[in-house]
Amino acid sequence: GDGSDMVLMVATGANNINIAGIQLDSVETVRVADSSTGGNTTVNLAGQSGITDLESSGSAQTGNINFSNVSAIADLNLSNTSGGGTTTVTYTATAVAGTADVQNVHLSTASQTGDVTIAGVETVAVTSDANSTLALAASSASKVTLDAGATTTTLDLDAAGNSALVNVDASATTGATTITIDADLSADGITVTG
Repeated sequence: GDGSDMVLMVATGANNINIAGIQLDSVETVRVADSSTGGNTTVNLAGQSGITDLESSGSAQTGNINFSNVSAIADLNLSNTSGGGTTTVTYTATAVAGTADVQNVHLSTASQTGDVTIAGVETVAVTSDANSTLALAASSASKVTLDAGATTTTLDLDAAGNSALVNVDASATTGATTITIDADLSADGITVTG
C-alpha cells in the first residue's frame, strides 16, 4: 500500500527454517526476528521487487539468517541483536552487476558476534546510532566507511573473505571505535583513517 510497509517473520525452534514462494506486493521492508536455537533461517526473496530494507531485529539465533535471491541492493538494518549467530545477504547476479555498488548497514544496539556476509558490493557504508558490534565479511568490497557518531563501536574486518579491502574510513565517528583488520589479506595493504 501507500507509505512504507513491512512484513515480519518470526523464527523459533531448533530446526532449519526455509521461507520461500511468498508473494510480497508493495512491501518495502522484510524483518526477521530469529530466536532459533539450532539450524538456519533462509528467507528466499526470488521474484520479489521493491524491497528497500532487510532487517534482523531482536534476533539471538545460534545459526544463520540468510536473505537469498535479493533482486536489488537493499539496506541491511541490525537492531537489538545478540548471540553468536550470523547473517548473510545473497544478491542475484543482476543486482550486483555494477562496479560501484554500495551496501548500507545500519546498527542499533547490535551485539551479535557472528559474521555478516555480503558478496558483490564494492563499498560497505556502516552507520550506528547506539553502541554496537559488527563482524563483516564482504568479499568484493574495497572500501568500508563507518559513521557511528559518538557511540562505542567495534568493527571486525579480519575475516578471510575481506581480501579486496584496501580502505577503511571512520573519520565521521567521534566515539570510541575499535577496528580489527588483517593487513595480510590485501596485497596492496589497507589504509585506515580514524
